[in-house]
Amino acid sequence: MRWIAVLPTAVAGYSLSAVMFWYGAEGRPNPEFQLASYAISPAFYVYCGIKMAPNRRFGTAIVLTILWTITAIAIFTWNAATRGQWSQTGKPLVWGILGIVSMIGTCFLVYKTEQHDRLIDSFSTKRKAPATASSTSGDAQNVVVVTPQVVDPYAILGVDRRASFEEIRKAYRERMKEYHPDKVAGLGHELRTLAEQKTKAINIAFDELKKLHGTV
Repeated sequence: MRWIAVLPTAVAGYSLSAVMFWYGAEGRPNPEFQLASYAISPAFYVYCGIKMAPNRRFGTAIVLTILWTITAIAIFTWNAATRGQWSQTGKPLVWGILGIVSMIGTCFLVYKTEQHDRLIDSFSTKRKAPATASSTSGDAQNVVVVTPQVVDPYAILGVDRRASFEEIRKAYRERMKEYHPDKVAGLGHELRTLAEQKTKAINIAFDELKKLHGTV
């Protein structure tokens, strides 16, 4: 049901932002407030829409941007055609383009945020090796037995067992990009350490599959 409310919420956010700027200008034409409204209101429209979306926020932001752009072009063309004032459409056109640029910038921020969240999720789902504990009756010493985890190179690279070596190589490169030092440089020490461990595991898995496919 939240998907149904995405567009109404986005429109409500845009309207609220526009009304606030209109109120700030005291209801009079003010170039500064109009410029700010055309720059900020579209971004607020996208922001409100993606906050309502349950998932796929980057895709939602793109769709909202496209809908806003189509609507703005339709209204712009209709006003210019009905009033016959094509020569006086320069300023509204610039403001419309500014709004589109503002929304594209918002989409980019949403994309970077989702990318960062996926990286954090991949760390949080890091599997731990199961351990069982037992004690000896003689000296009452606790002995912890750690069962080694079976590592599946196909699962690490996220490919099917029937994948060709080219598909494996492509998956390897994509996985390495996820944990590139540039992407984790701004994270904490623990997350950077986990990224290094992930990178080592990916390299080991790729080396095993290279041997399996006879490319070494």
